[in-house]
Amino acid sequence: MKKMFVKISALSITLVVAASCSKTGPTGPSGATGATGPILTGNMQGTVALYDVSGAKQLSPTLLGGDTVVLTNSSNGTTWKTVTNASGDYLFSNITSGTYSTTVTKPLYGKVVTQGIQFVGGGNSDRNYALSVVPTTSVSSLVIDDSTFTTNGAGNVAQNYVKIRGNVPVSAGETTVIIFVSMPGANSTSSTVGNYSSTYTTTIAPGVNKFTIEIPNANLYDLGFISGNMAYFAAYIIGGTTSASSYVDWTTGQTVYTALSSTPVNTSIQVQ
Repeated sequence: MKKMFVKISALSITLVVAASCSKTGPTGPSGATGATGPILTGNMQGTVALYDVSGAKQLSPTLLGGDTVVLTNSSNGTTWKTVTNASGDYLFSNITSGTYSTTVTKPLYGKVVTQGIQFVGGGNSDRNYALSVVPTTSVSSLVIDDSTFTTNGAGNVAQNYVKIRGNVPVSAGETTVIIFVSMPGANSTSSTVGNYSSTYTTTIAPGVNKFTIEIPNANLYDLGFISGNMAYFAAYIIGGTTSASSYVDWTTGQTVYTALSSTPVNTSIQVQ
C-alpha cells in the first residue's frame, strides 16, 4: 500500500485559525449600560436633617416638615419641587435616567446645592441632606497681633504665628466661629468663594464669650503669602455642624457655607 503525505504550511494553519476566530456583532457600547441603553425610571428619595446653632440635631416634627427640595434635570432644565414630611423625608417618583441637580432650602436655615447627580433609574436612589439654622448673633470684636514662641523640641526654634482674639455673645450652648483668610495679594476677604484661601474654626464653650485662634506664619506661607504681604481675615459665627448647610462650588472647588452670621468682623496684619 502506498503511503501519501500532505504538507500543510504554517501559513495555512494561521489563515485557518484566523478565519475561525473572526468576530461578528456590534461595535462600540451597546446594551443597558451603553450609549444606546434604555431609559429607565425610578425614585429619588431621602431625608433632610436639621441642626440648631450649637450643632444639636433637631427632632421636632413641626420643624422637620416643610423643607423645600427642588430637583432639576441638567439636560433640559425641567424642574420638580416637593417638601419634606414631618419626619424630614422627601420623594421624587418616576424620575427617568439622566443627570440632575438638587437645591434644598428652609426659611431661617442655610441651603445645600448638589450638582452632577447621575441617576441610572430602575430603582431607588437615596440622597440625604443636612441644614443648619442661620445664627442670629455675630462676632462682636476682633483683634490680631503677630507673636513669637519657642518650641520645646530640639533646638528650641523660635516661630512666628498670628494670634486672633475675639468676643461673641454669651450663649447657653456652644458657639462656633469660622475665620476666612484672604487670597494672597487681595485687599479684603469674605465667605464668598474665590475670595478666600483657607478657613479656621474654633468652638466656644457655653457661658464663655472669648476665643483665640492661632495661625502659624508657616501656614500663611503655604497659602502663597510672603513676608511683607498683608493678610486679611473675616470672622463669622457659623452653625455648629459646619458640614450642614455647606456644599462644594464646582467652579472654584471651594466650600460654600450658607449658615453664617449676617455681618462679619474684619481685621488684617502684615505677614512677618
